[in-house]
Amino acid sequence: MKSFFIKKHSALLTSIFVPEMDDPSASVHSGLGTGTAAGQSPSAPSPFKYMEWMLISGMLLILFAPIAGKIMGWPPECDLKENRYLAHPPDVGKTSWDTLPNTVDQWWNDRFAFRTQLIPLRELIWLDLLSAPGKQYVRGIDGHLFLNPMPGEIFHGGQNSTVLDYLGINHLTAEQLSNWTDYLEGKSAWLLAHGIHYLFVIAPNKITVQERFLPNIIRMGKGKSYLEQLQEQVFPNLTPNVDLLDLTPVLIAKEHETGIPMFSRTGDVAHWNGYGFLEGLLAMDERLRRHFPDMSPFPEDKLELQQSGIDPTAYSCLWENDPAVHAVQEPIIAFRSDGWDDPKCSEVVGRKGKLVLFSDSSWKGFCAGLESFFPTAHTAFPYQWKHHRHADIYHLTFNELRRMIQEEEPDVVVEAQTERALVIPPEIGIPAEFRIAARFARGNTIFLLTINELDTLFGANIDGITIDGDALVINATNDDPALGISQSIQLAEGSEPIMLIDLDAPVSGIFQVFWSINDMFSENDSIKADLKTGRNVIFLPIPLPAGEEYRLRIDPGAVAGKYRIRKIEIHATPSL
Repeated sequence: MKSFFIKKHSALLTSIFVPEMDDPSASVHSGLGTGTAAGQSPSAPSPFKYMEWMLISGMLLILFAPIAGKIMGWPPECDLKENRYLAHPPDVGKTSWDTLPNTVDQWWNDRFAFRTQLIPLRELIWLDLLSAPGKQYVRGIDGHLFLNPMPGEIFHGGQNSTVLDYLGINHLTAEQLSNWTDYLEGKSAWLLAHGIHYLFVIAPNKITVQERFLPNIIRMGKGKSYLEQLQEQVFPNLTPNVDLLDLTPVLIAKEHETGIPMFSRTGDVAHWNGYGFLEGLLAMDERLRRHFPDMSPFPEDKLELQQSGIDPTAYSCLWENDPAVHAVQEPIIAFRSDGWDDPKCSEVVGRKGKLVLFSDSSWKGFCAGLESFFPTAHTAFPYQWKHHRHADIYHLTFNELRRMIQEEEPDVVVEAQTERALVIPPEIGIPAEFRIAARFARGNTIFLLTINELDTLFGANIDGITIDGDALVINATNDDPALGISQSIQLAEGSEPIMLIDLDAPVSGIFQVFWSINDMFSENDSIKADLKTGRNVIFLPIPLPAGEEYRLRIDPGAVAGKYRIRKIEIHATPSL
């Protein structure tokens, strides 16, 4: 009885049963599936052999073309306006072996040759040929495109933008909502304590303003977006000192009133168009004018809008060059990329005041003009303030912000973020100063010392108390000056006191506050804070017991010299 064996053809990937030959001189050519006797000439090569070689050659070409292209630097990369920072080559000397493979993988995925040509081709296939959502865009009514990154293709905030966010994939936790409250209230209170106004501005996504152009099936799946959760659970409960401007209703109303689109139909749909940018600036100008009524008028005549000849919904903008506007050196914020997100500083002859704007790409690198800043732009308020700084919000550190506040004392700080990238800036975060300032802002005043309370003070080791401008001036005659206060304070149960101190010290030293129910002050019932030379703005929690009435003694420093006290204020805040 003949035995059988199984032989698998490599091209057909099928199993062919071939009988084992009794004659060892016979051979089997499984490529044709037929036997050929010894001495006979083999048959012609199979067409499958050619298909094999074509398949192998094609696979090798696909495999090695990106590597060859990367080595030769061809084709050149195109700007896909991905609104994120592409990975840089790994620094082998600084990258650990554990993270090196992932770092190399991220760099290669972002930088291989043909990438910027293949991504648009993929979108063309999905959107135009298959009429399906692409990895970057969704096509809506009248050909409108909406940004649609898939999970992993994220923006600065970590949330996927626009379409997925519209569908409600971002569920903010109680901790995230609380952090946003602390960030906005704390930063506002901290800057206000330095005499600086803070304005937080939000530019909406295209999908938020032009929801009417979405495909119906997406509109039917509407969820709570990241911004809507903040609008419902954070913004209404903020303390009154937070100045927040959400441009969503502004742009929606302007489109309804004028019929002019604030976003382009296609092209750069991650940002507003030139008209949206102008309306955003006008709304910011109007809000700032409430606090700075003497601001120079907004220079609408210096901003030229240009309509695209290809897409009538696309508008670019151009600032008029003005020799009165000139660039000045950036002394504080470090340059990081030599690109659009590096800081710009300008000064204008004949203007007053200092404005600082921290923003993302919706306000930077968007509007050209002003030769002083070529090739990148300096886009907001370049004509209205004597000194204007415009820097990237995502790379600013708290130390840079603190230096800027202490050394330059701007009049206003504006922070402007786009909805798709809303985030508590990672380099700043929520420092302890913001946390304490937020608690202070939520409290009620139980003690206030300003120039208006001069008659309630008496001093020891002090040569007179006078008023100079907005400050009490105390001339300490030795290293133990003390201010006694005739009024008493009382703390309710369930609350904790936080003191705000704003004073100038002649040299570094120690600020100390005492409390007592019988004017017998001791170190045990006191708390200290370090002082530096010059201005000090400090939020200081005080472990003052509740229930009793206490008198205070304030030692402004530990050395002789002149001290200027602008304000000492205590708020009773809810206990943690």
